[in-house]
Amino acid sequence: MTTRERALEAFNTALAASEDLPQLDELRTLFRDARAHLDEPMRVAIIGHIKAGKSTLVNALLGEQLAPVGPEELTFNVNLIRHGSPGVVVHFRDGRPRQFRAREDLEGLVTRRGDSWAPIDHVEVHDPHEMLRTFELVDTPGLKSQLGADSLNTLRFLGVTPEEVESATRRASADADAVVCLFTRSIAQGDQSVVAQFQGDLLGTATPINAIGLLTKCDAYWNPREPEQDPLDEGRRVAESIADDPATSRVFYAVLPAAGQVGFGARSLSPEDIEALDALAGVSPDVLAKRLRNATSFVDREDLPVPSDDRGRLVESRLGVFGVWVATQILRDRGSETELRQQLWQRSGMRAVEELLRSHFGRRALLIKAQTSLRRSLDASFNTRERLTGAARAGASAAGGALERWETSESALTELELLRRYYRDPDALGLRNDEQRELLRVTGESGSHLAFRLGYAETTAPRKLSSAAREGIEHWRARLDSFGADDATVSTARAMVRAYERLLHHAEAARNHLELEA
Repeated sequence: MTTRERALEAFNTALAASEDLPQLDELRTLFRDARAHLDEPMRVAIIGHIKAGKSTLVNALLGEQLAPVGPEELTFNVNLIRHGSPGVVVHFRDGRPRQFRAREDLEGLVTRRGDSWAPIDHVEVHDPHEMLRTFELVDTPGLKSQLGADSLNTLRFLGVTPEEVESATRRASADADAVVCLFTRSIAQGDQSVVAQFQGDLLGTATPINAIGLLTKCDAYWNPREPEQDPLDEGRRVAESIADDPATSRVFYAVLPAAGQVGFGARSLSPEDIEALDALAGVSPDVLAKRLRNATSFVDREDLPVPSDDRGRLVESRLGVFGVWVATQILRDRGSETELRQQLWQRSGMRAVEELLRSHFGRRALLIKAQTSLRRSLDASFNTRERLTGAARAGASAAGGALERWETSESALTELELLRRYYRDPDALGLRNDEQRELLRVTGESGSHLAFRLGYAETTAPRKLSSAAREGIEHWRARLDSFGADDATVSTARAMVRAYERLLHHAEAARNHLELEA
């Protein structure tokens, strides 16, 4: 059986154990939702302080303005963006039935201009973008610590407190399988650790397995007086300094720099936009760089060969000043429209972000979803059991027991938990440095291919991989039985034996398929 099949079997057993017991109706609903989530897209929450560029990042990834953006803080509820035919579903807090609306109604529903915002709990935005088959994106309101005076006035008008805004963000984060945490320059350059500034339990379940960080708005590092210098270089330097903080490395797999607005422009430029950029490419680079020193001046000047409204659209809702500069340089070098979009996507840092999302989260999607569903179901089973008696208590206990048995017997989940423990505190595992590196390799941090996990090239023969797996089993069994081994080392060694046994099983299966036995 596969991991998915064993997970389904565990949830089906839990459902059967809770059948015909009305007191367990809510628990059964949760089990059914957890079972269904195994085959659903991974849910990724975009979190960060107000105006960190969360909605811009979502729009850049999808190449369409599905999350509202603007010069002021606009979004004050959770937006869940998922695969489907274009449309909007509104979920209310006051018990009224959900409401199906047209896509054009979205901004009015989720921004300060909405006349019925207050009762809304969250909004589902459906879109056929292929990426949403793999990831559901959760655009969160943000954290209250960065609310400005204008935002506070807006919240008062809407009858919502800053605490409620932050609470919505925290709930969305807790319900997600993974998080992308956005930092602005001001956050990154503060005296306090980046992780410490996301106070409370927001990152309580985050580890490098299911969390990455982004330093956003890196195009703000661009200096028109030295236009050839790439602002992403400075962004990488700052991102690396954030990642070097031990507190950060225990939470995030990586911290990448990005210029979300440039990325959005790369995927949303219209033919009219490209025509305007092509005209601007005919302007002397020195003159254009001077005009781009100030966005307002760039829009208002009358000595540029593009109408003011078109220039305003380019810098305000498409590319920003740095993006305009890069785009004109590409077109000046006779780049095609395809090359323009590709280079803007790469120069924005968004290509690296997209690739990391797909590779890091994607390769463990099933396990991460399974563990999210499992922990939620086990907690609910325990809490339900504690408040009931008789047959209902026994049913909740039996359901939780079925899930616990699967958790303890599923080697892949054991490896994932071992990896979480490593990221939380590597020294607590009782391992030497070389053994810590081996743990990362065996659990798939260097690549999920069987050969990579065993320390070999992808083309290595299955017979050699089997031999390597057996050597790993022997080594860790010896560590398990070594005199004086502490509890941490014993626990880790036991998990490593199981990991190598799983690799041996796959290596032997490959060998049986590819080799003719005498």
